Amino acid sequence: MHVNGVDLEYVDEGAGVPVVFSHGGSSDLRWAGAAGDAASLWFELVNNRGPGTVDEQPAALRRMWLDNFPATRPASPPPAPLRCSQLGSIAVPTLAVAAGYGMRYSRLIVDRLAACIPGCRLVVVPAVTHFMSYQEPDRFNETLLDRLATVTG
Repeated sequence: MHVNGVDLEYVDEGAGVPVVFSHGGSSDLRWAGAAGDAASLWFELVNNRGPGTVDEQPAALRRMWLDNFPATRPASPPPAPLRCSQLGSIAVPTLAVAAGYGMRYSRLIVDRLAACIPGCRLVVVPAVTHFMSYQEPDRFNETLLDRLATVTG
C-alpha cells in the first residue's frame, strides 16, 4: 500500500495486531502502530541498554527484529528443564558465551550452564548485549574461532 509517498507493509500475526512499518530504503526503516511500539519496547528490554536504542541499530537488525517479533511460537508445552546432572554428561568441548551488558537472568543461566558442563569454557564478551553477533561481529566470530582452535588443534 502506498500512502503519502510512503510504502506501507502490513503483517497481521502474533497477537493479531497489525504491525505497520515503512521502508523507503534499508536506512529508512521506521516502526509504527501498537505492535511496532511493542516490538520496540521488547527490543529495548532484551538489548538492556535503555530507551531509544532500537533506533541506533543497523537497519538489517531492526528489520530482522520486526520481521520476527510477531512470529507464532509453537503451541506445544516446553520440554522439562535440563538438570545439572544431565548437562554434566556432555563430553564434548563446549563454549558458553555471555554478553557483558546482558540481562541478569540470562547471565545466571549461562553461568549455571558453564558450571554444569565439565570443561566448559565461559567467555563474557564485554560491552555487548544479547545482539553481540550484530553489534561486534568480528569480536563474536573471534571468540568462536579461538575456542574452535583449542579443540581442533
